[in-house]
Amino acid sequence: MSAGPSGYQTGSQQAPHAEQTATSGRIGVVTPSLPDWMSSTLAADGAGGQGALPPWIVALSPDATVLGPALVVTVGRDDNSPMKQVPGAVTVDGTVLVIAGAGESRTAVLGDLVAAELRRAGIAAVVTDWLIRDSRAVAALGLPVWARGVTPVASRKDGVGTVGGTVVIGGVPVSDGDVVVADADGVVIWPQTQVTSYLQAADAKRQADEAKAASG
Repeated sequence: MSAGPSGYQTGSQQAPHAEQTATSGRIGVVTPSLPDWMSSTLAADGAGGQGALPPWIVALSPDATVLGPALVVTVGRDDNSPMKQVPGAVTVDGTVLVIAGAGESRTAVLGDLVAAELRRAGIAAVVTDWLIRDSRAVAALGLPVWARGVTPVASRKDGVGTVGGTVVIGGVPVSDGDVVVADADGVVIWPQTQVTSYLQAADAKRQADEAKAASG
């Protein structure tokens, strides 16, 4: 295993189960791992502004910071059928579930019962263009969510949608294993193939910013 910028480790590491609550601290560990200083702003800087999800996908638990590998889900309008397949598809604790295809949905992709199943399966966070319900209970379970908002209305289960592969959310393509960086400022996706180069650029920006702050 070789070292990269500021403690970054290349190679495969299994992430420990994320036990922090949704209202405090850093949740999730990516494979390969990212350094503690990583944020959505530095992730966006490192990627030259690419991969940032639109601002209407907002942090419902803004105190949480999440770094994790993506597992993607494709859904149909107002149909959350694929959610029951997600627990069996999770292979690494600290995974971030990215659910796309519900930009026009007016129901909830998940509530507290589904959230509890996701946490038990090792899902560290959810990013979606959908809505959720039972938002206080979901936060209390330690599952931070980035979404369009909330609703009290449950979804249908008509069997539409799939787990795994590639999705497009907010105009940004996401595939299984891509790196998700999410915090109060938003969500940034790094393709697996770009992680090393984007990290080097983010680290250079961080060090330049720190030098400027120290000299000022």
